[in-house]
Amino acid sequence: MKAPDILVILGNSSHSLYLVHPFVLPAFGKIWLMLHFPQQMGPVIPFLLAFACSICASHAVYSCWKSR
Repeated sequence: MKAPDILVILGNSSHSLYLVHPFVLPAFGKIWLMLHFPQQMGPVIPFLLAFACSICASHAVYSCWKSR
C-alpha cells in the first residue's frame, strides 16, 4: 500500500519542522497579539493557524535546502 503523496512530503520535511517551529510560533504569537485578534476569537483558531504556519515554513525551508 502506497502512502498519499502529501504524507510523504510532510514526512520528508518533518525534521525541518522540529528546527523551524521555535522561531515561527513566537513570531506568530506576537503578530496575533499586535493585531488584537484574541478578543475576537477563541484559542482553537490561533492554534490551528500557528500549526499551519509552522508546517508551511518548515516545508519551505526543507524545499530550499533540498534544491541546493
